[in-house]
Amino acid sequence: MNTRPPDYDRVMELLAGRAMNDLDSVETTELETLLARMTPEQARSMREEQLQLEGLKGATLAGWTDTKSNTGISPALRARILAQGAASQAAAASRRSASNGSSSASMRLREKFAWLTAAASIALAVFAWNRPTGTAPPEPAWQARADLVKAADSKLVSWSTTEDPSAKGVSGDIVWNANQQRGYMRFKGLAANDPRLQQYQLWIFDKGREGEFPVDGGVFDISAASKDPTTGDLVVPIAPKLAVRDPALFAVTMEIPGGVVVTKKERLLLLAKADEAK
Repeated sequence: MNTRPPDYDRVMELLAGRAMNDLDSVETTELETLLARMTPEQARSMREEQLQLEGLKGATLAGWTDTKSNTGISPALRARILAQGAASQAAAASRRSASNGSSSASMRLREKFAWLTAAASIALAVFAWNRPTGTAPPEPAWQARADLVKAADSKLVSWSTTEDPSAKGVSGDIVWNANQQRGYMRFKGLAANDPRLQQYQLWIFDKGREGEFPVDGGVFDISAASKDPTTGDLVVPIAPKLAVRDPALFAVTMEIPGGVVVTKKERLLLLAKADEAK
């Protein structure tokens, strides 16, 4: 049974700040500390909450907020959503002023994000209702990787293996584009994992970020990887939880289902040093 952690509300506030790239170093440390106190099940639940926040933010910024996009939202509905959002912000500011007189820019950003995500839910529902049938399927990861490799500002780094038995015979590479904040891992010979027992997890050591902890690049299962029909290589998209400014090292570990907040590096399989980029 999944129970909410005692600091759920504070963690959600910090996760919203992270999704908006609005956390300072103190808040980032506080968030990592609170997550580290949770049980694996609670941490996995909070990870899912964060993914939903980031997904809604992305849908908001890329979808209905663009007045030129064809989402099927009428001008009247768009205006009503914006008006409700403005009213929500005003009410929140009034409550904040009454309680402690604070009006930090950080909180204003997170309140704006809160109503934007709510508006995104409405917009996505309208879009789904009005979306024409027969739309093209999304580009497979192996094809998207091939396109990203061709970008002049992308970095391509080969994997090197450790002495872990699961790394034996594995090859491949990782491509990352800092400007696009996108990347893909390519594997050949990496054994399939049982998601009920363990999952692979990517870590990104970012020279442009304060602190000793690497950025969580997301957990993944080999069974869900995209298979290149020509080479048979398996491709997995990178899903970092924070913006990666200047990566120095990429690492793949084996962790418990759902991943961990801070890896103990007990099962370190693969490494890729950015200074060896092709």
